[in-house]
Amino acid sequence: MALDLMQELRRLLLERALKAYDDPDKALAAASQMAEFIIAGGERIAQAKRRAGGQWQTWGPGHAACSHAPWTPKLDDEVRRMWEDGRRVIEIAWHLGRTPASINARVQLLKLPKRRRWGKS
Repeated sequence: MALDLMQELRRLLLERALKAYDDPDKALAAASQMAEFIIAGGERIAQAKRRAGGQWQTWGPGHAACSHAPWTPKLDDEVRRMWEDGRRVIEIAWHLGRTPASINARVQLLKLPKRRRWGKS
């Protein structure tokens, strides 16, 4: 059953990537990258759940402690560095223990360059 779900996930991601990219090789690479990211995210969630004694954590290590904490210049630098490295919003959020919405808001406030949205032309 899990194998069927993985095949379906890969098929859906490839289908979407083919709509976004003219080059089939780029589409395949993007779909593979997204599948790996989703799988890794699921593993991280399972690890976080085990660490929390079976309780779900919302967005990553230290989320409860960080989610309403003020932004510092050091955190801003970390967001800038990860953004410029091409990391996805959800990866940055996980790393900093923040929500994706807070990362998007910070990216806008810091006036970081916009990115092409996946699936948009």
